[in-house]
Amino acid sequence: MLAACLLLLHCESADTATLKPIPRGLIYLGPLGFLDADNTPATFNFPQMLAPYPVGIMSAVVLNVAWFQLEPTPGGYNFTFIEDFLAALDQYNSARPAGVPATVAKLRVMAAAAAPDWVKTFNGTVAPLNISITVGSKTTIIHIPYFWNTTVRGDWQRLQTTLAAAYDSDPRIASVTDTSCMSHTGEPLIIQAGPYNVPNLLAAGYTDEAYITCLYESWMDYSAWKQSPIDRAFNPFRTIQGGTKSNYTFAPDLMVYWVGVLGSQAILAQRSLACAPPENNNTLLLEQYMGTLGYPIHYQTCSPYVNWSVIAEALLYNGTALEVWSTTGGTPGFNAYDAATLYAWDNELGYYPNGQNSTDSTTASSATTSSASEERPLFSEFATLLRLWYNE
Repeated sequence: MLAACLLLLHCESADTATLKPIPRGLIYLGPLGFLDADNTPATFNFPQMLAPYPVGIMSAVVLNVAWFQLEPTPGGYNFTFIEDFLAALDQYNSARPAGVPATVAKLRVMAAAAAPDWVKTFNGTVAPLNISITVGSKTTIIHIPYFWNTTVRGDWQRLQTTLAAAYDSDPRIASVTDTSCMSHTGEPLIIQAGPYNVPNLLAAGYTDEAYITCLYESWMDYSAWKQSPIDRAFNPFRTIQGGTKSNYTFAPDLMVYWVGVLGSQAILAQRSLACAPPENNNTLLLEQYMGTLGYPIHYQTCSPYVNWSVIAEALLYNGTALEVWSTTGGTPGFNAYDAATLYAWDNELGYYPNGQNSTDSTTASSATTSSASEERPLFSEFATLLRLWYNE
């Protein structure tokens, strides 16, 4: 009964608040390398990366920031990084022509390796949790909090409440990302399993039940955010007690529950676009199901690679925005293309910073949708798709 009352109170308060507009079109992701090492501060480079293009060509930029940058000591909040980011954003927008929408920020606070040491060690009383991660060909050890623990979750919720008091009414912060329960990247449904990690997790007191509870209750961490839409990444889910096992119904069930709680605040997200193999891959099935729920969907490619077929794939799964990388390691990101191409991609996704309208991109839409369906074929019958998913 209490949970139902909490859910009702959140829905009522969100519905009565004036929600900020949800970004569409292209969104610049920004640097993420700080997630792959302990105590590495986040940085931003959007002024430099967007300088060659007309102002406003991206509807938003992701404001990635490490928890330890915001709260280096318990309750000792320091939002200087956010303020510096927003000052740079103001400077960037000051050059936009009349009629061009202001580029806004998506606030994404990261934990895991980016959490403060005092959170990882319960103020120095325990050792942090050692987790092995592999990025490209490099395997390293990071130290993360006991992310399922109620004390850690309480610290996280207090941070979000403080951030909401400072920025929920700020129109420059267009949305906030639900990253509660993350163990490496901002995709909380992906747990870092494997022969090194599972014993460490279990020895630290991890249980599947506590993890699932954390994921289901994450909306409570963001309950102070009333005016800002909230996005959350959904991935195929697995448990680790008694052996690593996939649970193909968990993510869609959680998705339905989560949008039911948040209502019009909800933005669904998936950050593996254009990386899954074709046919009955579970990530593709999840994207297909997500696209049937009628909520805004923000995709992100799992690598810098982007081209027309990637845009078409986002459209095929009813995407409304795409977070894009810059060129990295020779893999072409958004900045491998000219402004005309990026404007066309914006238009395809329903964002018109160049004053065009949807009729200007009809030809490109029909051509690219065909391209995507050839590269990532869907099952002809949605019922067949769901049956394969739930019975696999």
